[in-house]
Amino acid sequence: MLGDLHLYQGTQLIFINNDDQTHDVLSDPLHIHTDCPEINAVGFLVPGQARGTASLDRVTTCGFHDHTREGDPAFAGKVTVERR
Repeated sequence: MLGDLHLYQGTQLIFINNDDQTHDVLSDPLHIHTDCPEINAVGFLVPGQARGTASLDRVTTCGFHDHTREGDPAFAGKVTVERR
């Protein structure tokens, strides 16, 4: 996954699975997924598939992770949504 990202309010983040394994992209915290529900729109991605978040309209910082690899920092990150 990615590390720390900074986006402008109202944009969308696109996740692309360039791996040979499936991934399930969800918002933090683990098992609750409520910090940035917009990220939960990505969900399950098979190899080669891409999908975007819902529009990130709130100014906030939140984490995301691969639900199938919880706790592995290589499959987690943080997004900061900033005002334009």
